[in-house]
Amino acid sequence: MTNLKTMKRLWSKMGIDFLISEYPNCLKFHRLVVDKKIRNTGLGTLFMNALTQYADWKNKRIDLRPDIAFGGSSIMRLKKFYKRFGFIENKGRNKISGISETMYRKPREEL
Repeated sequence: MTNLKTMKRLWSKMGIDFLISEYPNCLKFHRLVVDKKIRNTGLGTLFMNALTQYADWKNKRIDLRPDIAFGGSSIMRLKKFYKRFGFIENKGRNKISGISETMYRKPREEL
């Protein structure tokens, strides 16, 4: 496995830009921008798979707030996308107090 700095360098060459802050127990996912030329090619899905594998390897939760400011067409569509990778909404019985992000994903244990 790699680190976030190496991931950033590799993925940016493919047209994926992201900003993630790493803390001892979590990753705060601030931004994901997929270049318009490569949207709908599956690279965003490949990136999210790589990111979730990294978080699982590091045993870290990922926190995020879907935002259309970076090219998404709707919040609902972004939520649906992130739910495919195990993210849940931070509300109701799933609410984690102390985080302001609206979605999170707990790390998966190795099988």
